[in-house]
Amino acid sequence: MRILMTTLVAMAVFCGVANACCIWDSDFLEDELLPWPDALDTIAGRIERQPAAYYEARLDKALRETLSGGRVHNQLVAAQCLDQLNRQEEAIAILRPLLDEVLPAAERTNVRSLLAQMYTNLWWQGGTTRISAAVCITEARLHNAGLPKSHFLDAILGWAEKTDPAETGGMLADMFGLRHAGLKTALTDNGQLRDRGLAGAADVLLAMIRLHPLWENFDSFYTLSLVWAVDGRQALAHMARLRAWELHGQGKLSRVPGIESITNIKAITVARQPAMGVLKDITPLEPKYRAALEECYAAYREYGDAWQTARRDYVAATLAAGTAGDDPAFWAGFKAPRPSLPALPRPELIPAPQPAEPAPAVNESTDDAAVAEPEVPDNGSTTWIMVIALLSLLAAGFFVNNRATRKPPGPTP
Repeated sequence: MRILMTTLVAMAVFCGVANACCIWDSDFLEDELLPWPDALDTIAGRIERQPAAYYEARLDKALRETLSGGRVHNQLVAAQCLDQLNRQEEAIAILRPLLDEVLPAAERTNVRSLLAQMYTNLWWQGGTTRISAAVCITEARLHNAGLPKSHFLDAILGWAEKTDPAETGGMLADMFGLRHAGLKTALTDNGQLRDRGLAGAADVLLAMIRLHPLWENFDSFYTLSLVWAVDGRQALAHMARLRAWELHGQGKLSRVPGIESITNIKAITVARQPAMGVLKDITPLEPKYRAALEECYAAYREYGDAWQTARRDYVAATLAAGTAGDDPAFWAGFKAPRPSLPALPRPELIPAPQPAEPAPAVNESTDDAAVAEPEVPDNGSTTWIMVIALLSLLAAGFFVNNRATRKPPGPTP
């Protein structure tokens, strides 16, 4: 019996280890991108945004036309333009009086939705002297209540209002409370987002990032990385995490309290999940595949920056030539720089490492000698070897236990 119990304990330990070190995700990045064809461009910063001159021209037009008819519609347009110009306080001053009027249900919903958006965007900027950050959260919640998909913004506002401070050794709080979720090494969708009421969370975050530059921040991409990790899209999760780390390196820090005291942002945002009561680092991607994804990310980011530079130069030249910012043909002459982007990496197409050169002789100088990196074992093969070994151990345990408990034969009469 003792041997049997030892074997069962060994199996339990093995299962715990296997949970933390599961088989690497071998999904293709291009397959993970299928629901979001523009996600990689969004991560890379290749987002089509209109220049400030466009919104200024539309704002002037909307305010003029407010006097001649279509008042509510034009006020909504004016508020949206002010929001894009980061003049949310002025936008709020236009929208709030509309709630005192009798409006059709659809228009009233639009006004409330825009107010929730304006107050949240104002919170990202820290509020103003007349509207504090705390008031921004309260007002955003008030106007968001009962709107379609309101639970997403409610979760974000709850995180904004009160979240655990950043601390070394922990894991940074995200907007949807996924930092302690299990199964971050999932190979496919496991229903965890749906069970948490977060189905569609990636769509919401990507839409907000594209809608306003204020959402193109560390916390959005960090949360997006956790959404994709829990959803079994490990390559995409790593790409979003890389973008968050880059933004942090540029001084665009998380809004989580205490983030200024963190010296190593990667240590508290790297993939982790609970295992046997503690947070364990996990490696859902094979190291060579992860390195290939990082090279791909660097290439896409380089092109994204070149593309944005070309757009800024075009805007300056076109406005200088006298073209109005809201001219329908404003972008007709824009030519994007030719992309030179690598093919999206696939796990099986990553070349195997070259064999290490022979070690130098004892008396030979090692200054220029090639130092081979330790070979990374195949995770899948290793797992099956461990399974076979465990089954063999289990069988041996039963055999020995059976022999030990078998009654000895009685004396021959």
